[in-house]
Amino acid sequence: MPYPNASHCLSIIIDGVFPVSASEWMTEIAGYVKLTTKAEVFNSENKDDSDEKFKLFCIRNHQYYEDLIDDSLELGPIISSLNKNFYEGNILFPWVYGPRLFERAKRMFNNEPDNLTPTQTARLLSEKPSGVFQVGPFLCGPLGLLEIEQIRDNFPLKAALLHICGDPSCEAVHPVKLTEREVNTTRYAKLKGFRESFKEKKTYREFNSYLGHYNDHLIQNIDFFLGNCFSEKERKKICHSLLQSYGKEIRALLAQSPAPQKKWSQSSESIIKELSESEIFQIILIMDDCIILKTIDSLVSNKEIVVPATEIRSAKYQRSPRGAFDTNCQLSSHGVRINSKTDNLGVARLRYFIEKNYSTKERREQIDWRLNTCVGNNLSERLEYALYSFEPAEMVRDFIVRDKTAFNNVKETFPYSVIELKGEHGAEDQLVQKLLWLFGFNVTKNLGPIYLLDPI
Repeated sequence: MPYPNASHCLSIIIDGVFPVSASEWMTEIAGYVKLTTKAEVFNSENKDDSDEKFKLFCIRNHQYYEDLIDDSLELGPIISSLNKNFYEGNILFPWVYGPRLFERAKRMFNNEPDNLTPTQTARLLSEKPSGVFQVGPFLCGPLGLLEIEQIRDNFPLKAALLHICGDPSCEAVHPVKLTEREVNTTRYAKLKGFRESFKEKKTYREFNSYLGHYNDHLIQNIDFFLGNCFSEKERKKICHSLLQSYGKEIRALLAQSPAPQKKWSQSSESIIKELSESEIFQIILIMDDCIILKTIDSLVSNKEIVVPATEIRSAKYQRSPRGAFDTNCQLSSHGVRINSKTDNLGVARLRYFIEKNYSTKERREQIDWRLNTCVGNNLSERLEYALYSFEPAEMVRDFIVRDKTAFNNVKETFPYSVIELKGEHGAEDQLVQKLLWLFGFNVTKNLGPIYLLDPI
């Protein structure tokens, strides 16, 4: 994935954080911001607020508009300031996973407002854990701002699912806006006109929405998958497994954190014991998406994470998925898969895989011979007939499991899954079921998905 503009990423982060205490961090950030001449002129003509607040307005809106911030802006001091303030707890994100914030709001507020005031928001977010979000390469949480290799668009949310409406036919939990500061309405009206005088640009979020648009294996919203589909105990197992397998890489990236470095020199077990829930969450997200999902898949395969045969875990509440297929992560007793929320991809994926792996002349002659009893004027028609006439398990067994070339290639098709044929009774049938699950077929015995940690 292309590396996005770092200054735009930091703009989104600064716009999304919630201050815990006094606004010293705002003064610090504003001190690093250098405005363009046009922005300076506007500020000198409209002194409704302090220079500090105007600079913060500009850095927050830098993600959308050109010519607010001078090109000579140095990102290093801003990154260091955010890193320190996240670690010290002066700024944070809300923990939006599971029912915790919903239940806390029910205890604190008798009514169900559509918006929370800054005071109500501060009270709601005063209890731990704090949230973890990532924009571009910048992973932000209680361990600080860490720059990692995996690019994500897990941008901060300024609303939380806290409200159930009075309509008995409505099953949704509605979002409530969280407010971190009072708005100077007079100043805001002027700023709105000032902002509209700039040339609007293609923002990082809009640009990123086109990445992988037609990728039916697009991994997205992995933070909601981890937060809504696993218990705290299971996330500890995931973190421990990652530290065991990729400890060197994780510790090298954790060197960016202001935390005492001797903390990371301990064993995996000792590190896990000292970490909070959100710190564990942030460490998991340090690794690449495929590595995280493959680790989960391995834990399920080894029965360290137990998923009943009738259960499918999926994040019911998450950001709107991007891409043509609305892909999301799912978990069952067969492991992890990337599946579409709206389309049945099983047959289409299986057909594409078979055609791709039998594309050479020699391989096409092999499959043509094996499909010679199928109706059709050519190989493509006979394959179509076979896919809709035979059981998918037969097709997977004959054309993938029992073909060495195809079996090796299917591992590359699903890099986030542990695919192996064990030398034990029933192993082939288990592998066939797992591959069917990965391609997108429903091989579980349940009547529908089960959403863990549902706040309703």
